[in-house]
Amino acid sequence: MKKTLLVISLLLVIMLQTGCWSRTELNELAIAVGLGIDKVGEQYELTVQIVDPSQVSSQGSSKGFTPVVLYSSKGKSLPEAVGRLATEVPRKIYFAHLWIVVLSEEVAKKEGIGYILDFLSRAHEFRNDFYFGISRESTAKQLLGILSALERIPANKMFQSLSIAQRDWSPVSAMHLDEMLDEMMLDGKNLVLNGFRIEGDINKGSSIKNLESTTNRTKIKLSSLGAFKGDKLVGWLNESESRGYTNITNKLKRTVLVVACEGDGTVSFDVIRSKTKIELLNDRGGKLAFKVSMLTEADIASAECTIDLNDQNVLNDLETLGANQIKEHSSSAIKKAKKLGTDIFGFGEVVRRSRPAYWQTIKHDWYDIFPTIQVEITPVLKIRRLGAIGESTLNDIK
Repeated sequence: MKKTLLVISLLLVIMLQTGCWSRTELNELAIAVGLGIDKVGEQYELTVQIVDPSQVSSQGSSKGFTPVVLYSSKGKSLPEAVGRLATEVPRKIYFAHLWIVVLSEEVAKKEGIGYILDFLSRAHEFRNDFYFGISRESTAKQLLGILSALERIPANKMFQSLSIAQRDWSPVSAMHLDEMLDEMMLDGKNLVLNGFRIEGDINKGSSIKNLESTTNRTKIKLSSLGAFKGDKLVGWLNESESRGYTNITNKLKRTVLVVACEGDGTVSFDVIRSKTKIELLNDRGGKLAFKVSMLTEADIASAECTIDLNDQNVLNDLETLGANQIKEHSSSAIKKAKKLGTDIFGFGEVVRRSRPAYWQTIKHDWYDIFPTIQVEITPVLKIRRLGAIGESTLNDIK
């Protein structure tokens, strides 16, 4: 974290030494790393998380002071709320190093995110490499106020959680501003964003004492994926459905699958890569039909049952069990999306690419057509490595 702030400071110093007449001195800036958007009555409430450099540095930190400060303001529009922050923040707010924008669940459901994306993409103060998240069962302001032990800056904690979990754990989908705009511009695909949930006492989580305990701390945890229809949140996927979503949409990078052995015990797969292809088939009984082909490669991570992994028949059975679980996750995700009436997978986009003239005749009715489509899921799982041993060590335990 110290290195990050040092780089930021050096860049700013270089920029400020160019001799520009409109320069702003470093000690006149307030570096914003998190932004929260709530709705209070008819007004937007904007919360900005500002870094306190003296508390982030180990040399200058003082016990009892938090590493960040929150400032909030209200306005009928977001630009008005940003402007009104000047009445509270004693420095010019610098938004170019923003890490996370958090929207409350209420705003995402009732107001939608179209206006928010328009504001963020128009304002020249913002870059487009920050992540988005939705605060579940709390306000965005409350979420930004929860302090984290390992990452002292809450916005950085959420940014890092999204980055790492997307790489190592499949039910996560992290998106930047430009990626969200691209997806929202597609005719036959809807947006999905990650949720965050506060675990523990919200009031205690915003106190410096939250960093002084090894257990029972209030934490920010990644929640499941939120599905959108147009620009509004319409529902949530559970963990299994979220796994299916990332698999179908080729966003799965790495994860763990656990299958039951015959009798007692389980075998865990470390999924190392996965590739999915969606094809449009001939109409079946007047309904659109698709084929979803999946190829997943995995290593054996653990075997908690008495099986011989050197036996090819055993491996074949395990591959079938793993493929069946992938199919179950994918089927449950499609079922949930049909129930919500939103095509988060891009089946409509497949129709548009494959049969553009036909798509023009149905695109305005796609939300009515999507729940009726037929999807054939054909997963294949290949075991690549068994680890350092073949037979399970449980076979030798008497």
